[in-house]
Amino acid sequence: MSNTIKDIAKELGVSPSTVSRALSDNKNISEKTKRAVRRVAKKLNYQKNTWASALRTKKTKLIGVIVPSLKNPFFAHAISGMQEVANKEELRVVICQSNENMETEIAQLYTLVASGAEGILVSVSQETKNYDHFKEVEEQGVPVIFFDRGIDAKHVNQVEADDYESGKIATEHLIEKGCKKIVHLAGPSGLRNSRRRKEGYLAALEKHGIKVDDKLIIETGYETSQFKESWIDKILVSGDVDGIFAVSDPIAITAMNKLKERGVKIPEQIKVIGFGRDDVGTMVSPSLSTVTQMPEKMGRESVKMLLEVQKTGIQSSMNRQIFTEAELIERESSR
Repeated sequence: MSNTIKDIAKELGVSPSTVSRALSDNKNISEKTKRAVRRVAKKLNYQKNTWASALRTKKTKLIGVIVPSLKNPFFAHAISGMQEVANKEELRVVICQSNENMETEIAQLYTLVASGAEGILVSVSQETKNYDHFKEVEEQGVPVIFFDRGIDAKHVNQVEADDYESGKIATEHLIEKGCKKIVHLAGPSGLRNSRRRKEGYLAALEKHGIKVDDKLIIETGYETSQFKESWIDKILVSGDVDGIFAVSDPIAITAMNKLKERGVKIPEQIKVIGFGRDDVGTMVSPSLSTVTQMPEKMGRESVKMLLEVQKTGIQSSMNRQIFTEAELIERESSR
């Protein structure tokens, strides 16, 4: 079995991303590190361009998809949309999950490309702050499309929801229902879509003359497994909270259930709205109001964009951006 970038990284005690950038002669990597990487690469008989040569001589019709979590129904719906288009185009789809870990994301990216993937669709992990690994594979001729979790970088192609407008819609819905003290269970600040949803929340408060209280903004995660009981304590200790806008449906549902365990009546005392597209929201009691991101459409548009980039070439196709529309779905939790 051939050695990989991960093997070089392990021997040197550095990250795979550092090895990748060193092999690409990235100017941000010191000459000392570059020499060390080249020395170990030679020792391990690492061949950087083996997979690139294969791609030049053979079409695999394979696309790779990397998502943070398959437990989140949003990504299941998005993948369904991707496969709908892929099947029509006779493309094969390989799906990986990073489990919100950057190193896992990097390893999966290299594995997909080494396996002959001709394009990558990715929703980055919560830990991902550096995007050099994606830049490297694009420099080797493999296009990357970012979906759902857009990134703050130049010369990238992205398909995402209008998170700012969606956050505003969700918050204004609660205000229209009479809420005046609204908690925002916000996503990780390192993710652009989390920041934009929060900006939409803040804009709605300002528009309606409601004073912003930083204590009512609680940074959370996206998954039920990330939920902390202390967040409920913060909501209740704030007093008179009458609305909650959660960054995701799983967080909204968990918050709702935890509040009910504490004797809080939903929606009579606190109205709740989520974000995403979790079918479980129709099965809980009360059923969950949400702003849907149209995940199936996002998945379809991601594959269509990838096909267009493959057709026109990476360099001539940079900076494409598609926003999918948001839709408010009112159910019992906010009535």
